Amino acid sequence: MKLTSSTTIGLIAEYNPFHNGHAYQLAKLRERYPEAAIVVMMSGSFAQRGLAAVADKWTRAAWAVQGGADLVLELPYAFACRSAEHFATGGVQSLAALGCVEALAFGAEAESIETLEKAAACMDDVALQDALHERIQKGASYATAMSAEVAERTGVAPEVLRAPNNILGIEYLRAVRKFAPEMEPLLVQRVGAGYHDEKFRGNFASASAIRAALNFLAPSQRELSSDSETEGVSQARLTRCTMEPYAGVESNDISPRKKQSRIKNNDVVRLPQSPTAPAPSQKGPYIEGTPFINKSTNWESLRQVMPEYVFDILQESVPHHLPRQDFLLRPLLSRLLLLDGATLSAVCGMGEGLEHRLLEMAQEAQAWEGLVGAVATRRYPRSRIARLLVHVLTGFTAEAAAAFDATGPRYLRVLAMNARGARLLHRAKKTARLPIITKTSQLLKSKDLLRPCASLTPVQQLLRFDVRATELRELAVPERRRNGADFRTSPLFFGSL
Repeated sequence: MKLTSSTTIGLIAEYNPFHNGHAYQLAKLRERYPEAAIVVMMSGSFAQRGLAAVADKWTRAAWAVQGGADLVLELPYAFACRSAEHFATGGVQSLAALGCVEALAFGAEAESIETLEKAAACMDDVALQDALHERIQKGASYATAMSAEVAERTGVAPEVLRAPNNILGIEYLRAVRKFAPEMEPLLVQRVGAGYHDEKFRGNFASASAIRAALNFLAPSQRELSSDSETEGVSQARLTRCTMEPYAGVESNDISPRKKQSRIKNNDVVRLPQSPTAPAPSQKGPYIEGTPFINKSTNWESLRQVMPEYVFDILQESVPHHLPRQDFLLRPLLSRLLLLDGATLSAVCGMGEGLEHRLLEMAQEAQAWEGLVGAVATRRYPRSRIARLLVHVLTGFTAEAAAAFDATGPRYLRVLAMNARGARLLHRAKKTARLPIITKTSQLLKSKDLLRPCASLTPVQQLLRFDVRATELRELAVPERRRNGADFRTSPLFFGSL
């Protein structure tokens, strides 16, 4: 397919948080395709590695629109908080379901897309599976076994196959080959410092390094609980909003109304509308850093690596509105006390008696990350364990995962857009193969949360996990807000039509 300057480009992202590297990627795409409509499938309340997102999904979607995206949709929890393969598959299937996305763009460390395509083709070879199983039986993790086997068969260097963005890139290509062969893959190379670089590099840093810096700058839990001076932090500052809610509420009528009103009864963190942010210097590198922090890290160094509108919200979120994963430890321990062995073993990602190891290590756990590290082994990496713990809390079972994998995503949920994104949505109502929703209540009522899972339709079951994830994330926030954000919050709209 020959792409034009006005093509429709899809991205799959987390923006946890949105930083200069993300803005650089969007700017490069806009440079190549000036009139393109850019649509992003973004994870919701929990990220792919089992972390509570640093800001709620509407705020992060708004950051993306301010940074150059036109339309942001939510990738359901059932795919977002999973392995790279399921994350990529859910994202590609969702973009394909719009019926108008012509290209899939992604960032990777590889210099050429051909290298990743060679690896993707090898991974789909049926003959690979027996050799892979043999390596796993000898104690290797799935990721280690796969990278070693693919490297041996293709000649691609193992370090290329282990680079985190290359891993996702390969999975995107596999998903495109299987579910959306009409999509053209577009590689935006990430260059500069390596993934394990411990330092911020000028105006660029990875999302993991930024999150570590935020946690470093935030007070400890003990300091937080005794901080009486800041206990009454002004909600007016955190809820200010000059953006408009998207008024098209029905999936068969998604044209925005001419007259719009401000968001009401909405206490989710919001961004002020701002003019289009300047793209970061394209001479700088797009890097992935590490969670290690230099003791000299301060707010000014953080300000340099992200757009001002992102920095302002993150700085205001500390200390009372920045999620703390440790806050989920006691709910997790309580949950483990109530679950029997059969129920626990049914959780997605458990398997092979891992529940016994989890229960043993949980007896002395003092911190969330400590428990993750104690349960993790060479065969069960930290990322799998981190997701597993979140699945225990949401009740996400292997049976549910298999059912969702078999059908793929069942809806397209709108989080934020600009005028070009609204026009894309209007066009998509004629091409989309899934319902487009702007309100949770279109498919799931709040009273449905009280019904037995078996009485819900498959689409309601999928959406209920999104709602659970949103409420669970709030439990990780020191000063939590009232429940029901998924039922109270409208998509955000930027600009005028």
